[in-house]
Amino acid sequence: MDILITTHGKLAEGLVSALSFITGTTENVSIVELDEMGIDNFRQRLHHKFNETSHSLIVLTDLKGGTPYNESFVYYLEHSEDIRVVSGVNLPMLIELATQVTSLNDLDQAVTIACEAGTNGVSVPDVVDDDDDMDF
Repeated sequence: MDILITTHGKLAEGLVSALSFITGTTENVSIVELDEMGIDNFRQRLHHKFNETSHSLIVLTDLKGGTPYNESFVYYLEHSEDIRVVSGVNLPMLIELATQVTSLNDLDQAVTIACEAGTNGVSVPDVVDDDDDMDF
């Protein structure tokens, strides 16, 4: 199984850079970013990536309803046996999924892992009294 990150601007590049920094690898992870070259150019690069992928593919997008999501979703509708699309990509989601992707065979399991890690990666710390010691 492969992971494709598709986002507006350089977000995907930054996520992969952070993934590499933290885990030391970006195996099975690729990106296609929507940039100033426009939607038609993006669509061509995205479809090229879809067509060159020989494995099952989970696509992580930045924003539901945005062009990267919409273009990926259209492809999903035509190839639902080989692809899943998840919006709201964040670093915890990517790390968890990327470290398990080579052992996964089930796209729906990958979606569950991505969604749980992405959700659990968002938190707000409790308020700490000035007298409390902070333990990390």
